[in-house]
Amino acid sequence: MTLALTDAAPGTRTLPERRGTPMLRVENLRVGFGRGAERTEVVRGVSFELSPGRCLAVVGESGSGKSVTARTLVGLTGRGSHVRADRLELDGADLLGLGERAWRRVRGRRIGMVLQDALVSLDPFRTVGAEIAEPLRLHRWGSRSERAARVLEVLEEVGVPEPGLRARQRSDELSGGLRQRALIASALALDPRLVIADEPTTALDVTVQAQVLDLLAASKRRGTAVLLISHDLSVVARLADEVCVMRDGEVLEHGLTEEVLRRPAHPYTRSLLDAVPSAATRGARLAPSTPGARLRATPAPAPGPTVEERPVLTATDLVKRFRGPDGVERTVVDGVSFELAAGETLGIVGESGSGKTTTARLALALLEPDGGEVLLDGAPWSAASPAERRPRRRRVGVVYQDPLSSFDPRWDVARVLADAAATDLEPPRGPAAVRARSVELLEQVGLGAEHLARHPLRLSGGQRQRVAIARALAPRPDVVVCDEPVSALDVSVQAQVLDLLTDLQRSLGVAYLFISHDLGVIHHLSDRVLVMKDGHVVEEGATEEVLTAPRHEYTRRLLSALPALPGAPGPRREAHDPR
Repeated sequence: MTLALTDAAPGTRTLPERRGTPMLRVENLRVGFGRGAERTEVVRGVSFELSPGRCLAVVGESGSGKSVTARTLVGLTGRGSHVRADRLELDGADLLGLGERAWRRVRGRRIGMVLQDALVSLDPFRTVGAEIAEPLRLHRWGSRSERAARVLEVLEEVGVPEPGLRARQRSDELSGGLRQRALIASALALDPRLVIADEPTTALDVTVQAQVLDLLAASKRRGTAVLLISHDLSVVARLADEVCVMRDGEVLEHGLTEEVLRRPAHPYTRSLLDAVPSAATRGARLAPSTPGARLRATPAPAPGPTVEERPVLTATDLVKRFRGPDGVERTVVDGVSFELAAGETLGIVGESGSGKTTTARLALALLEPDGGEVLLDGAPWSAASPAERRPRRRRVGVVYQDPLSSFDPRWDVARVLADAAATDLEPPRGPAAVRARSVELLEQVGLGAEHLARHPLRLSGGQRQRVAIARALAPRPDVVVCDEPVSALDVSVQAQVLDLLTDLQRSLGVAYLFISHDLGVIHHLSDRVLVMKDGHVVEEGATEEVLTAPRHEYTRRLLSALPALPGAPGPRREAHDPR
C-alpha cells in the first residue's frame, strides 16, 4: 500500500471522518542493535495504537527505549539497527518496508518530529528561517514568498518574539528555549497528520511551555495525533489522553492518563511520581537511594559557612548589551545585583530571553560586563585579567544547558573526564589514578565505567547531562553555576542528581547559582530566588516567600502558567504547582 500525500495548505486540513479509528498501529515492536551474540534488544514487544485527535505519552527513565521507539516511527533508528514488528502501520500503510527515499516523503509531510536536542538538530551554518523553510521546499509547498510568510507565521504560533529577526539568525545566536521553539516550528510547518514530540518542552520556561502545549492541544483538536515523549509528568497530565510507562525496553503500565497518575498500578510508576521535586519535598530526599553517598568529599571548613560571612560571589549593577543582526543594540541584562554566600543556593527564574543565562555567563567571567562588576570571594573577578583569573578558575564550576555543545565531539567520555579529573589529583597523576577518579565521578551521577569508552553523541540526552555534571564536580569548586542542569533528565535520575547536589553542598559548603525554568526544582533546592524579566530583577527574596506569596504580577503569571499534576498519590501532589 502506498502512502498518499496531499498538498493542502498547512492549517487547512479537516478533521478525519472516523476520528476514533487508529491512525498509527504498533504491535510487538522490537528494536535491536549489533550482530549475532553482540546484539542488544533495547525495545522489546511494545504495542499501542494512536487515533486522530489523541495524544499518547510515553514516559520512563533515560535508556528505557522510549526515544528509540519514537525514532523507529520515522525510520531514524540508524545504522546497525534491527527492527521487527507484527504490525507497524500509518493510515493502513506498512512502514516496515519503506526505503530511505520513501521515508523522506513521509517525514515532515505525514509525520513531524521534534527531537530533544535542539543544538544538534538545527544546522549551525544556516538561518532559522532557512531551517524551517526546508521541509516546505523539499515537499514543494508554495512559492518562495509563500514559504517565507509561512515561516514567520509558524514562528509566531510557537511564541518566538520578533519572528522576523529570529528567522535571520543562526541557531547559535538563540537561547536554548528559542532553539527548541524553532525545532517545533519546523515540525509543524506542514501541519502533519502525526507529530512525534520527544521532550518538546524540556528547554522552555513555563509561559512558553504553556503556549507550546496549547499549540499541540489545538493541533489535537484539528485531528492531529500526538506521540509525546516526556519526563515531565505535569506536562503529560496536561496534554496526554493515555500514558505508556516504559522501563528496560518494555511497557510496564498503559492506561488513561487520569487513571495512571491517580492510581498507578505498578510500583515503578509510583516511584516516578514520588521523585517529582516541589515545595512539599524541600529538605527531603527525592530518590530512595542516591549515588551521592559515594561522594569522596574533602572536609568542609569548621565552623561551617554562615550568611554573615563575606559572600563568595557578588554581582553589582551588572549591565550587558548585544547588537543584533539588524544593527540594533539591545540591553539584555540591566542593573542586576545579587550576593551568594558559601553553602547557599540562589535560584534564577524567568522566561527565555529574560537575561538569566547572560547573567550566569557574566558571573562566570565568560562575558565582560558593559557596566557593574563581579567579585569572587571579595576580589575582582570580572575585572581581572585572564592571567589573573586562570589559577582561580577551578573555584568556579559550571554545568551548561546544552551539554553536547560543551564537549569536544572527538573526545570520548574518558578523555572528557580525565581533562577535569587530573586537576583534582595530587602528583603523580598517572593514568590509573585518573581513570579511578573518572569512574568515581561517573558513579556519583548514576553512570558506570562502561560509559568511559563512549562518545557523547552515543549517549542519551540525560546521560550527556550527567557526564557534564560529573565534569563540573571534578575540581570540587566553591561555586557551581548551573544553567538548567537537570532539564534533560527523567524524574528518577533528576531526583538522584538533586540529592547529589544537596549532599555535596552539605559536605563541602559549595554554593550554587541555579538557573531553571522548573519552579518545582527551584522550590525544592533554592534558599533564595531572583525573578528576571527583560533583563531586570522584578522580584527577589526567600524562595518560600516569593513562590507562595508573590508580590509582582509577572511572578504570579509564571506560577499561573504551571501545568498541574492532579491526583498524584501522597503528599507530593503539589509538584510543579506551588501556588
